[in-house]
Amino acid sequence: AEKVLRNAIKLFDLKKRSDLHLALSQLLTLLGDQTNNASFYEDALKEVQNAISIKPDNASCYFYNGIIRFKLEDYKNSLINFNQCLKQDKKFLEAELNAKRIKGLIQKEKTLIRSSRSSSIFLTSIFLAQLVAIWILYFNGTKITSGMLSVLVPILSGLLIISVLLPWLSRFKLSGIEAELNDPKPKEALASGPKGEMIMSNNLRKLF
Repeated sequence: AEKVLRNAIKLFDLKKRSDLHLALSQLLTLLGDQTNNASFYEDALKEVQNAISIKPDNASCYFYNGIIRFKLEDYKNSLINFNQCLKQDKKFLEAELNAKRIKGLIQKEKTLIRSSRSSSIFLTSIFLAQLVAIWILYFNGTKITSGMLSVLVPILSGLLIISVLLPWLSRFKLSGIEAELNDPKPKEALASGPKGEMIMSNNLRKLF
């Protein structure tokens, strides 16, 4: 199917190529979903951008651009494309729902990052203070032996590193939201395979 679409793009006139680029983009996105390979999403993004360059007033192109960018975890540009889709078609319900979900996701990410940064600073200061105290007590010859030092220093050093990396580690918590989107629910999740397949079929019928 991919080969047929790419050959057709070379043969049809410019106006019809937009629908072909969009159909190819949807096909590549579907392959990305099936294989979990981000390179398909990157190729799909190029195709949908080609479709937009030919028909900049096509709301569906911006909608699928938003879908692909979401899958690539480019949430900011995903939201921009859903909003652009709504500018072209104010009644595009799926784009409106997706835009609201992306806004919520971005807000959750910002809140999570702020919270994790505060926790990171607090824990880092505690572990660092404990490390300094242990070395001071050791050199003063008070209570801390070499055996205790060899155990406590690696443990506190490991905890210190984790506390510093906490803001980045906390971002993995967002993967649960993405997993929910991969299992679409009515009027809640981003449109996925079935929606794209239906539009792709309609586009091809118009052309052939």
